[in-house]
Parts: sequence; C-alpha cells; structure tokens
Amino acid sequence: MRLPVCTAMALVAVFFSVAGAQEKTLEERVRALEQGAAASAAPGGETAKASAPGIDVVFDKGLQFRSPGGEFTGNIGAYAITHYTWHGQLNESDGKNNSFRLFEAAIEVNARLWKTWMLHLTGRFAPASDVKFGWVEFNRWDELKIRAGLFKEPLSTETYLEGAKYQDFPEASLLSMLAPGRDLGAMVHGVLFKGILGYAVGVFNGNRVGGDENSDKDLAARLQFAPAAASEVEALKGLWFVVSGTHGNARRASNVMPFTVSTPASGTAFHFDRAGGMAFRFEEELSRLGAEVIWSWGPLDVKAEYLYYSARVEFDRTWERTFRAQAWYGTIGFWIGGSRKPGKRPEVDKALFDGGFGAIQFIGRFSQIRFNDVMEEKALFGGSRSAYEFTAGVNWYPNAHVRISAAFTQYEYDRQDSREIRFGTHARHSNDENVVILRAQVDF
Repeated sequence: MRLPVCTAMALVAVFFSVAGAQEKTLEERVRALEQGAAASAAPGGETAKASAPGIDVVFDKGLQFRSPGGEFTGNIGAYAITHYTWHGQLNESDGKNNSFRLFEAAIEVNARLWKTWMLHLTGRFAPASDVKFGWVEFNRWDELKIRAGLFKEPLSTETYLEGAKYQDFPEASLLSMLAPGRDLGAMVHGVLFKGILGYAVGVFNGNRVGGDENSDKDLAARLQFAPAAASEVEALKGLWFVVSGTHGNARRASNVMPFTVSTPASGTAFHFDRAGGMAFRFEEELSRLGAEVIWSWGPLDVKAEYLYYSARVEFDRTWERTFRAQAWYGTIGFWIGGSRKPGKRPEVDKALFDGGFGAIQFIGRFSQIRFNDVMEEKALFGGSRSAYEFTAGVNWYPNAHVRISAAFTQYEYDRQDSREIRFGTHARHSNDENVVILRAQVDF
C-alpha cells in the first residue's frame, strides 16, 4: 500500500499548488516568497502567515490553506507516537520483550470546497503502510452530514471519537476488543438543537478494512444526548448520555474468532484455541449494544461505558450456539493547567516556554471483559474466560501538540488452577501480569 499513499499525497500537493497558481511575473513571485519568509519569522505566540495572490498559508494548530473568499480551505497535519513497554515479571522466555516501538505515525490531509464538500485522508506509515482513513463528505449543515469511505463505525466513544491520538491512556481498555473499529461504508450524522442531540446512522461492509465476504451489510447507529449543552450551567454542559449498537451477519473463516482475544497493553492471549475441539465458524447474527455516560466539568473528566456482544457460531457444521461477551470500563481524570473534550486536542492554559509549565492530567481506569462458556465447552478453548484491568498514569502536555505519558497496568485472570494463560508460543499457569508503558507523542 506504499504506492497509493504516496500517490495520494502527491496529488494533494499538486492540488494545493494549482489552487494558488495564477499568472505572475517573476518579480511578483519573489516578493510573495519574501513576504512569506517574514511572516514565518513572527515572534512566539503569533500565528505565522504567508500570503500570495489566490491563497493564504497559515500555521494555526496545523498547516492551513485558505482562499480569500473561503471557497477552499484545507490543512495538512501529522503525528508520531512512540512507546516503551516494560513487562514486569515476564521476560524473553515468556515471549515478552521490554522494547521501544513506533506505535503509530501518519500524515493527515483535509480539504473543504465551497463550504460544502470535504475530503479526508490519513496515510499511515506505522505500524503498517496503509490508508488508515479515507472519506468524502457533504457537510454544508451541522444538522445533516453524509459521509462515505473508510472511517470508524459510530459505536464506542473510546474507538469512535478518541482513537490513538486523543485517548487518555497509552493503550485502550479491554472493552475495545469488542468494538468494530474502522470499516468501509456510508453514514448520515449531525447535531441538533444547539448540540443537545447528536446522531449517526451508517451502513458498513461489516468486515472491517478487508473485502466483504457476503452481500449482507451491517447497520450501526449512535444517539448522543447532552441535556444541558445549550444552558449556562457549566457543571452540566459536559454531561453526555449515549446509546449505540450494530447488527449484521458475521461470516468468518473456519476456526477464526471475529476479534483478537488479547490484552491491549501486553498482547497476552488469554482465551485461545488449544486444538482438539470441534471446528467452529462464526456465520451470522452479530450484534452489539452499548451505553455510555460522559461528564466533563472544568478539570474533571469521568467516563463509563458498557458493551454487550453476541454472535451465532456453528460447530462441526452441526451444532449452533450463541457466543456472548460483556465488557465495561470506568475512567476518571483530573487536569492541572488544562482540559479536554472527548475526541479533541487538549486545551493548555499556559504552554512551556510561554510563561507556564503546560498541563498535567492524572488518570485512572478499571475495565473488565467476560465471555460465556460456549468456546470452552465445544471448541475446547483454553485460558481464562474473563480479564480485569486496572491502570493508573499521568500525562504531561508541554503544549497542546506534545504529550509525554507514563502508565502502569495490572491484568488479572480467572483464579483457577486449571486456567493457563498463553505467553508467546507456550502457556503456563498465571493469575496476573504487570505492564508499564511510556509514551512520547507529537501531533499537529
């Protein structure tokens, strides 16, 4: 996928060049470049701006392009996230290495034409070279927007709004294992009544990023209610109630789970196929139902989410059973010198080197996931049918574009002697494991 990403970036660059190109003498071009260089040298705290006939180039929370009449606006951004992971009591013999890794790196491009049509492209270079997101949208009105392409299904706030850049924790919760993530499809969404009601309804392939294995499509819907969004009561403005769900047919390859059953922070497979049981295939009727409460008030952030998952599975082409899973999490965060709304870049009161120390956020989370005994009984799955997570950490933002994080995560599994957890290529008895993750992130 390297060629499509590079080609797309080149096309965008050409587009920006064409948008600003007009007949100019050599003297006019030199003068425009001189003006741009002078603007770029503006003192700290001011917005750098370069003007040329036909288009303005501005650095304001990203590199932005604007035509004088607003018929065209666009921006180019990028981000890189690096993790260092320490696995506590585990080591190489358990398949766990303490190491650095490039968690994610990408370039993001947005363009909007005639205040009506929008294009978004995220070209990713790590952990894989691919198009992470690519969509077009009609968005003339906040109340009604229509999007088509590759983007996130509107389910969990943790995956739908926050994602890698804006989630409070270096790694996602156990609930994220059940969330659908990104997929190809089309969606209608918007906000009504001054932000009191938000909605999203979409139709998707249901097979994430890959090609579709059947003509059936998945339906996803999300309804967000913020009763005090338009009021003057600051303590209640950031209170959200959310319900969401998906439904469709899941047709996967034989002996393949519809999601990855491993802990997000450590990658430990805690419920796995030991071989010797019945062959299985997830074929139809996959449903999710979620509920959330989110409250942001000044420096305080509180979030809680529950997700129910069910899917029909066939064993040896004879027996049909329903696989069920439940997951939930609760988080709390407290800011000093800043704040953040869900899915947004943080607001830092006073940046480092600009009269302040930046912003600090203290965070804590508890999450749990649990499966029924269908895979254990019929397919002889091993490991634990449940996992628990506790994470505590701190985020430091020297400014709104830079983040340094440290987090400690403890995972616990079913406390039974017969349970084995798979570490690397072998399994051994274990009830828990610890992980420490350090993150360095820059985005604009």
